[in-house]
Amino acid sequence: MTTPVTGGLTVVVLTWNSARTIGSCLESLALQAGPDFDVVIVDDDSADETLAVVAAYSARLRISVARNGSHVIPRGRNIGIAASRTSLVAFLDSDDRAAPGWAQAITGAFGDDPRLGLVSGALVPAYRTLAARAIALNDDAVRRLSGRGRAQFYAGNCAVNRDLVPGPVFDEDFRFAEDLELAARLRACCRWAHVP
Repeated sequence: MTTPVTGGLTVVVLTWNSARTIGSCLESLALQAGPDFDVVIVDDDSADETLAVVAAYSARLRISVARNGSHVIPRGRNIGIAASRTSLVAFLDSDDRAAPGWAQAITGAFGDDPRLGLVSGALVPAYRTLAARAIALNDDAVRRLSGRGRAQFYAGNCAVNRDLVPGPVFDEDFRFAEDLELAARLRACCRWAHVP
């Protein structure tokens, strides 16, 4: 059954054994000023306390939970889109935090240009290990060097206008780099804005 689409914003958060980080992510959403929004948690069969942490935020956020179970990130993102009830769908990874004003920046960008299909923003990495730091630095260097900045798009901090973006939004054949594939594909049909 298709969910009716209305105006507004939905934030999709993918989780898998995210009990250590999801609270900080949801706290950053609960502290957002500006537009009211829904939160769809797409859980990939977590075996830890992830869903208990999510439930603790149900009084502060309008949260619904959908199941992925495939361990395929683009599939999870598409499940979140299908579960949303709004035209604008934003993505935030469970180990990320939204900066103050994040939701307002997203809705403001789409409001300023109704032809936008995609909005992306920057990520400021917090390195938990030396290996994570090395991976993040490598990923950032590749993105900056390829396409003169056009690859500065991260699925963990983006939003789509599903009224303009042909579905399914994420190509589920891309187990990795689904964000770069999406950005390249949407350039042919939609406007894109980077909102730092």
